[in-house]
Amino acid sequence: MAEPVKAVAHELAWDEEHVRALYLAGLVRDIGKIAISAEILSKPGRLSRVELSLSGPMSTPATTS
Repeated sequence: MAEPVKAVAHELAWDEEHVRALYLAGLVRDIGKIAISAEILSKPGRLSRVELSLSGPMSTPATTS
């Protein structure tokens, strides 16, 4: 994702600071997808609590006290 969004940003004539920020955000997204199993990424419908916990701490739903 990082390379295609970088190319689009260049096509849109974004300044280099914004292109770099968008590229880095794309890299973070790419790295995150590597760490999550393909089964979870491609599962239709909602994920179970166990599946959510496997996809990382940022994905778990907030609980209220």
